[in-house]
Amino acid sequence: MDARDNNLKVRTSADLFPNSLTFNNFPVTLGGTGTLLNNKGVASKATGISTTYPILSEPYALVIAGPAGIRAVWQTRGSNSNILIADVPKFPPKKIVPIEFQHSPTTGDVFLPGNGQCDRLVGAYASESDGKFEYRLWTVPQILDNASPLAQIAPGGSTVPLDPKAGDADPRFIGFKRIGDYTNVGCSGSLGWAVWTDLRDNVPAIYGGLVSVAP
Repeated sequence: MDARDNNLKVRTSADLFPNSLTFNNFPVTLGGTGTLLNNKGVASKATGISTTYPILSEPYALVIAGPAGIRAVWQTRGSNSNILIADVPKFPPKKIVPIEFQHSPTTGDVFLPGNGQCDRLVGAYASESDGKFEYRLWTVPQILDNASPLAQIAPGGSTVPLDPKAGDADPRFIGFKRIGDYTNVGCSGSLGWAVWTDLRDNVPAIYGGLVSVAP
């Protein structure tokens, strides 16, 4: 995140490991973070740090593989916390066209996206109308349809409501709860898998699950 203008940005390099990375191009702007929530759950440009409350979910972006380059997945806040995905153009200032991760209820938050070595799955948490949330999975098509949000896999993820009150208190972020940002997805052939931090027993623990994905 660029703190100068509160935009999430991506820069690419043509260098390969073990060479040092050099960045001769301009960054691609993904989008603004929106007005974030403070430790009282109030939207504030001055003190807001999280896209959700009471779970801490600071804005960030992930880079995943795409069919002809790279894609970015990031979270921002409008009327609620949203996750977006877009192909990163090779030639800025070409504008990106983000696509939203679909979730029901539409007033719920989607937050803390995670990915691994699989370019066909993205996992994240999604809140329900009662304030509890579940870990969910979304499929990523080869070609992003700018007119259609990404659909959830059903069933997929925790399938059990998780209570944010069971998250850990962090003295560095008083007023927020943390669940650990430890989620990951992978796939091979038509089999996908995910691991996430789960709160179903009122204590953070690692759970996992399997799903079918398009090969």
